[in-house]
Amino acid sequence: MVKTRDDATASVDVMVYMQVVDPRAATYEISNYRAGVEQLIITVLRNRASDLTLADLFTGLQDQSVSLRTVVDDAAIRWGVWINDLDIERSTCRVI
Repeated sequence: MVKTRDDATASVDVMVYMQVVDPRAATYEISNYRAGVEQLIITVLRNRASDLTLADLFTGLQDQSVSLRTVVDDAAIRWGVWINDLDIERSTCRVI
């Protein structure tokens, strides 16, 4: 759930495909890499959505997906995780 600049609340589903490429880092750099990636996505998506109107959020989903992937890639690689694909599901985005 994200809240936009115009006080609309929307539900956004994100699909992430990842794989562990460095088991040592995935074990010792972060306690739970799945939860870490999930929380990072939630935080970044909420932050970005708060700067956009609802219309901008829905029309710019592809841009948001690319931007989100860049941020998650930077953190995840330090945790020994490679993000294969990250996609904001357009069909499941809805206003609440």
